[in-house]
Amino acid sequence: MGREGFVHTNGAEIHFYTVGRGKPVVFLHGNGDNYKVFRQQAVYFKHKYRLIFVDSRGHGQSSMGKEDLNFTRMAEDVICVLDKL
Repeated sequence: MGREGFVHTNGAEIHFYTVGRGKPVVFLHGNGDNYKVFRQQAVYFKHKYRLIFVDSRGHGQSSMGKEDLNFTRMAEDVICVLDKL
């Protein structure tokens, strides 16, 4: 069983899910998806690594917030999740 939660950053709630042990590996989905797209990878890698799945801003369970979406903001979201963990 993993850990699930949210982190508040730049006006949005960013959802994350983590499972496994070992060195961390961050999974970032493509546009229009959510963290669940990596289910098969989780089955394989969770026994060796700590997997960190992030729902990008405006996707899955993460809210969009009011600010414009850009790569800098999305990177800041991931950094905030990692800081929380």
